[in-house]
Amino acid sequence: MDVESRASSLPPPDVAAVDWRGRPCEPRRHGGMRAAVFVLGIQAFEIMAIAAVGNNLITYVFGEMHFPLSQAANVVTNFVGTIFLLSLLGGFLSDSYLGCFWTMLIFGFVELSGFILLSVQAHLPQLKPPPCSMAAMGGGACEQARGIKASIFFAALYLVALGSGCLKPNMIAHGADHSNGPLISLTFLLATRIVTLGR
Repeated sequence: MDVESRASSLPPPDVAAVDWRGRPCEPRRHGGMRAAVFVLGIQAFEIMAIAAVGNNLITYVFGEMHFPLSQAANVVTNFVGTIFLLSLLGGFLSDSYLGCFWTMLIFGFVELSGFILLSVQAHLPQLKPPPCSMAAMGGGACEQARGIKASIFFAALYLVALGSGCLKPNMIAHGADHSNGPLISLTFLLATRIVTLGR
């Protein structure tokens, strides 16, 4: 595409926003609180899911996967730290290549696939070590998850971390992109309430 044809496809300078096809947006039809509420709903469910996994993860890693308590705590710390470090990747991909919407869509499915794999791994006894009480046995006689069992668990866990990390920096920004004027402050107010209530 040459410079002249690209310049002719750009919207006129007086147009504030365009849709995904490059057409001028109509404020009554595009964006607004309807789009922002959708994004805020996604944010609420994502935060609740991560909080549920994070709160129960140490119990699961210790009691079901039979990792020693110190190693189980380390797994949880690494998981949460990875989520917040991958927020930098999500912001970079969004700003440089994909945009907020496509980053949220792609990594939302990545996170969902991680949750599905984690659920399958937790449900199927073939993907866990044999049952054993870590508290009663002192942990010494219980078989720790290794090999393919541990690999599936960590792959699922870090798919969730990758998806969540890349979603976090984009949700509020995407909601604010669809708001204008006084709705921007309302969007940020609702986003702060959702983050507070979700945890």
